[in-house]
Amino acid sequence: MALLVGLAPISTFAAWLIVPYFLWVSFAAALNRAIVRLNAPFGQQIGS
Repeated sequence: MALLVGLAPISTFAAWLIVPYFLWVSFAAALNRAIVRLNAPFGQQIGS
């Protein structure tokens, strides 16, 4: 997100090119978190 905000004053076009990457990384992080939560050992809770 900082890259997106930092690029906006320099080049709006470059900032918009970063948006799909940001969306993909956000989705991948959420998917990874779900996988880690689902694979937690029995009897242990990792975050909420």
